[in-house]
Amino acid sequence: MEDASAARAEEAIPEELTITFRKEIVHASQTFTHIKLHEPTAGQWEEWDKLEGVAASRKAIATVAAVPEAVIKQMLVRDFRRATDYLNRFF
Repeated sequence: MEDASAARAEEAIPEELTITFRKEIVHASQTFTHIKLHEPTAGQWEEWDKLEGVAASRKAIATVAAVPEAVIKQMLVRDFRRATDYLNRFF
């Protein structure tokens, strides 16, 4: 039974999630209005595996979205939490 419920939970995770920022982010003369997230690869996961808390979440979002961490630091908390919640569903 557990395998069936785990399979259903996996199916419910969208392949990709676009988060449109509540507030534009400007970094290095570039304006960011959104990020796109997807299931991380094992190599991406390794980049933040030894980190904890907000630092791990920030690194995970930046790595998967392929944007500088400085952009992620400027995200509003609701946007940051939405990204973190999505990525955490894979673990």
